[in-house]
Amino acid sequence: MTIDRAAPVRLALAFPNVYAVGMASLGYQLVYEMINTHPDASCERVFLPDPEDLAEHERSGERRGEHYSFTRQWVIWHLIEHDLHHGGEISLTLGAHELTAIDI
Repeated sequence: MTIDRAAPVRLALAFPNVYAVGMASLGYQLVYEMINTHPDASCERVFLPDPEDLAEHERSGERRGEHYSFTRQWVIWHLIEHDLHHGGEISLTLGAHELTAIDI
């Protein structure tokens, strides 16, 4: 799949874990593919750094030589997405053991 960096709508799909865990998520892969197959959209994936790289990211605020910072919006979305991801795991595990879902 080719990413169109000149697309009118450009997104970063952030996963609240490292690359290996994110790429194991079929839902994450499906959303990424759905966005990139839209003719006017382009999506790139973003993951947490691997543990051995985390200290350097926190210290420098740089990734691949470029400065980065997070907005309040990004942090809130990141937390919501994380909760949604693990909520699905809880429901799947409960269902696999024929237990009722959590009533929210």
